[in-house]
Amino acid sequence: MPWSTSAVLSRTVAAVEAAGLSLHLLPSWYDVDTPADLERLALDLAATPPARPGFPHRTAKVVAALRPVRGRPPRQELWRTLSSRRVYGNPWIGVEENVVDVGGGRLTLYGIVVCSGCVGVVPILPDGRVVMVRQFRYVARRHTWEIPTGGAHDGETLEEAAQRELREETGFRAGRLRHLHSIHTSKSVVDEVAHIFVGEDLQEAAARPDDTEEIEVRPFPFETLLEMVRSGEIVDGMSVVGLLALASDKG
Repeated sequence: MPWSTSAVLSRTVAAVEAAGLSLHLLPSWYDVDTPADLERLALDLAATPPARPGFPHRTAKVVAALRPVRGRPPRQELWRTLSSRRVYGNPWIGVEENVVDVGGGRLTLYGIVVCSGCVGVVPILPDGRVVMVRQFRYVARRHTWEIPTGGAHDGETLEEAAQRELREETGFRAGRLRHLHSIHTSKSVVDEVAHIFVGEDLQEAAARPDDTEEIEVRPFPFETLLEMVRSGEIVDGMSVVGLLALASDKG
């Protein structure tokens, strides 16, 4: 077979999976055989914080003495996925383990939490108050005030998902719904994209929370919510982004 790290690793991964074994890819280091290899090593060292655990201080000192190092220019090429396998799944999330070529012949093992997109609604009453919900969040181990949020179901449009979450958690339906902002909730670990809407012309509807949800619903003056963001009382990312985006929208 032709020799290359990518070719060897791809065949190794396939053989390991066929045998039903587990694969653990250890961090790789550099072959410095040519001036181009030294250039790449120097640029990578310059872009790595020295305080990072495992930083090779002695190597960095030697390389710095050989040549002046400038800041690393951003790479233009995208990382390439060489192989991917699902290692866990439940009705809400999955976990993938990918072998990735990050450029320059370097490979890494990348874990990704896979889930559907999610939506959030900033519901505004006619008097300008915003309807918020308070519920226990298991991962955060605390109760949090937040805008109504939740995952989109298969076959739903984002607007339909936003209306459903608003109705389930608050007992309101928005007569008018407009998109406010979209964000990656955790761009390095989770593939989730959150779409945040403003809901206006609210109409009462029957609330239908999930069996695991115990929700308190309360309207707040908008300025009070901004102060709760500034003070750290509101910590939910979608809520912080939605409220601040609405404040910017208001001017």
